[in-house]
Amino acid sequence: MPAPHMGPGIVHIMLEAAKMDMVAQAMERTTEHGFGISSTLGRHTNDKMVSYYLRAPGGWDIEYGYDGLMVDEDQYLPQNITADSYWGHDWSDSEPLACTIPLEEPVAEAVADSLSEPVVDTAAAPA
Repeated sequence: MPAPHMGPGIVHIMLEAAKMDMVAQAMERTTEHGFGISSTLGRHTNDKMVSYYLRAPGGWDIEYGYDGLMVDEDQYLPQNITADSYWGHDWSDSEPLACTIPLEEPVAEAVADSLSEPVVDTAAAPA
């Protein structure tokens, strides 16, 4: 389902691991270090990726997965995908993405205030 449009913004980026164990271990470390899980482990219907989503400090998601479909452009046929996942990818405990909250909503300012600012060490910058 597409996110409501409120201007440019990141919804998510995807990183693919070499082994399924790497994904499972990363998911454990995500919760051990206090980061939020946006979506549980699941398998997508479009790219067959087994993945989970974690919330980045900027209010967008990182999808971390394994076993994505390798597309052969010469053999690919378009498909009508009617479901997000074969199994898993439960989003029920997820907070709204920062880019999907309309700016006129009262909660938008509170969400913006809660997002982490990038840390820039100006003393370490090259002269």
